[in-house]
Amino acid sequence: MRPAAGLRFNSTNVRNLAFRAWAALAPARAEAKVADLFARPLRARGPRSAPLGQPFRVDSGVERLAAWDIGEGPTVLLVHGWNGHAGQMRAFVAPLVAAGFHVVSFDHPGHGASTGERATLPILAEAVRAVAWRVRPVHGIIAHSLGAAAAALALARDVHAERAVMIAPPLEVTHFVRQFSASLGLPERLVPGVIARLRDEVGDLDAMDGRRVAPTLKASLLVVHDPDDREVPFAHGQAVAGAAPDARLLAVPGLGHRGPLRDPEVVEAAVSFLVGRDAARAAA
Repeated sequence: MRPAAGLRFNSTNVRNLAFRAWAALAPARAEAKVADLFARPLRARGPRSAPLGQPFRVDSGVERLAAWDIGEGPTVLLVHGWNGHAGQMRAFVAPLVAAGFHVVSFDHPGHGASTGERATLPILAEAVRAVAWRVRPVHGIIAHSLGAAAAALALARDVHAERAVMIAPPLEVTHFVRQFSASLGLPERLVPGVIARLRDEVGDLDAMDGRRVAPTLKASLLVVHDPDDREVPFAHGQAVAGAAPDARLLAVPGLGHRGPLRDPEVVEAAVSFLVGRDAARAAA
């Protein structure tokens, strides 16, 4: 028997068909499984060669975080995103050190060389807070993707920084819950159950929305985003920049979601912004 036209029986198709069947038989268990998987990152271990700096450890209160520091001067904290690691922020290190900064990077809980298996947004925000308090005072932060959302929550609490560069910052957790659920093949009707379970674990998801957090931030922001980012919509970055009291938006077409972390012009703009100079190509 031949498969229907257009249907490819690869591993993703099989997984999604199996998940749909499971969801039909045990919807509550399927919702619980998706909520659990959503909070479990895939641990990627990147290369640890120079110039990440000297290693040290930070106790976040729950996990032991792997961290590195290098350079002298005002402290800049580098914050990687979901399923990432500190090494992804490497391109910023040498230019920041050359500009006279003390650079600190770290692996989030459940990522890289840090301990843990779960990494909800509050857990990531607490990790940013723990590292920032360990190395305070912090002059600036450069954060990517979900790391930017975590940094914003930390800044909204009691972490102080004069300036922050947020690369592809996401807005609302529920957008990504729906996206993730769809990727697994979970029927749309069960997604509200997944969201409810996450609320039970982490609290008010609406309070973590970037549109509510950004207006409370005292730091000056440079928001960097590719208009064609396929992982975090450009509208999210626009909304963060529009809601913050002091923010500029830097559109970087053609770089995708992670490309800005390696782009020399983005690195130069970020360093210039933290130094206090206007970022190239930044729009008011």
